[in-house]
Amino acid sequence: GGQHNEKLWREAVEEAYLWLFDPYANSIAEPLKQPGISCFPNPVDDVLSFRSERKIIFDTVLIFDIRGGLVKSLKKPGQNKIDVSKLLPGTYIIKGCYGVLINEGTFIKR
Repeated sequence: GGQHNEKLWREAVEEAYLWLFDPYANSIAEPLKQPGISCFPNPVDDVLSFRSERKIIFDTVLIFDIRGGLVKSLKKPGQNKIDVSKLLPGTYIIKGCYGVLINEGTFIKR
């Protein structure tokens, strides 16, 4: 009868919320988890071997220092190995590119 009914509000709020916002809640795109790159040996001294979870042969492999600076790039790595002997000791990010897909991993250079 137009009166505020707290019990009714508590019981109906979830259903009303879903009715009101359901079209929006289901349209939110969640980011897809990209497959990673496994690096070994890790830490590494000179030759780093790597592979993706999906066993992809990459078009390009990029290595970035921890600050995001590109330090090495390799096109069509045949054996999924890369010489890192000239890199300074530290933590690095490796990105493997295959078409529009990018896989990431990290490794430590001794």
